[in-house]
Amino acid sequence: MDRTAEERIRDFSEVDLGFTAEEAVAEAQRCIQCKKPKCVEGCPVGIDIPAFVKAIAEEDFKKAVTIIKQDNMLPAICGRVCPQETQCQGVCILGKKGNPISIGHLERFVADVEEKRECPVPAEPSGKKVAVVGSGPAGLSAAAELARLGHAVTVFESLHEAGGVLMYGIPAFRLPKDIVQAEIDAVKRLGVEIKTNHVVGRSVPVEELLSYDAVFLGTGAGLPYFMGIEGENLPG
Repeated sequence: MDRTAEERIRDFSEVDLGFTAEEAVAEAQRCIQCKKPKCVEGCPVGIDIPAFVKAIAEEDFKKAVTIIKQDNMLPAICGRVCPQETQCQGVCILGKKGNPISIGHLERFVADVEEKRECPVPAEPSGKKVAVVGSGPAGLSAAAELARLGHAVTVFESLHEAGGVLMYGIPAFRLPKDIVQAEIDAVKRLGVEIKTNHVVGRSVPVEELLSYDAVFLGTGAGLPYFMGIEGENLPG
């Protein structure tokens, strides 16, 4: 359910209000639990979608979010901005004759109702150090997964806030910044260290990265594409 146009013109708050608990359970109960779920094949990270949807149908919301976090540590973000209509939701069998399961809304719901964003228990320390350059969705996801494996992870972010495109590119009416910050804080609780205002190649010598056992580069698409039309650089 979306906020009305009269409400939206007055602020930049989130437009989509998401599911209530009753709506989420009713939607989850529509799932027919396919033996060969196409939705899992359509998910880029292979989340066990039927399992978490079933948990919601049974009103076990904590179990649902735990299942999601086995493969995705950013469910509140992905539930809002992933293009489910062309991925998991787009191949839902129910969509052939009606409306597919609203997988994104269900993922967002359980992430939002989780009272405290709990983190999986990391493995025993591996003794390995990994540097992650960039704290956008790729960098945060890589950092979380590496930390879960027991590696010591340091993220270098050039800007003064972590999040990359999540914080600076996607408008708040689509992705509220408090949601982004909550997910970042959850990644930090895994033991990930995030250093902002650290520009690799300037304030951080490239040689410093060579002291790590591995380096993940997630610098993102920092420059926009221009259309090359007259007046595109004019103010406003």
